[in-house]
Amino acid sequence: MIEEVGTIVSVTQEHGVQNIWVETAIKTTCSSCQAQTNCGTSVVAKAFSPKKQSIKLPYEHAVVIGQKVKLGVPEESLLSASLQVYLLPLLGLILGSSLASYVMPFLALESELWVVLTGFIMAGVVFLLIRNKLADANNLQYCPTLIEVYPNPVETISVKNL
Repeated sequence: MIEEVGTIVSVTQEHGVQNIWVETAIKTTCSSCQAQTNCGTSVVAKAFSPKKQSIKLPYEHAVVIGQKVKLGVPEESLLSASLQVYLLPLLGLILGSSLASYVMPFLALESELWVVLTGFIMAGVVFLLIRNKLADANNLQYCPTLIEVYPNPVETISVKNL
């Protein structure tokens, strides 16, 4: 299980169900790399990556805004989603280009531009289908789960001696 600690930023009530909004900091692998000061990829990652992400999760117990929680995603789900997002559009590109190279001469379209264009269109369609499948609200396999809610830290008040 891949785990991340987040902070509760909001509590909402929808259709009789209490939802908490958890904000997590997005970290790139560049932050742990020793060559980050001399690397152009690190500069681009820091400039264009969003710094925080909010996730809505159902939770029925009382919580306080600012309270820390631990979220988790199973490794199998993450690997499965990664394979689908990266591998299947590539296969769509290859399949679309292969089919177009056989079909286009029958349509009197001899240019290789049509083959390349068909391959990219097929890859784009496959990517959109997979993205919609993974983003489906009913597909809870790829959603993070709430593992633990940390106790609310007790505020300490210092009293000055008069």
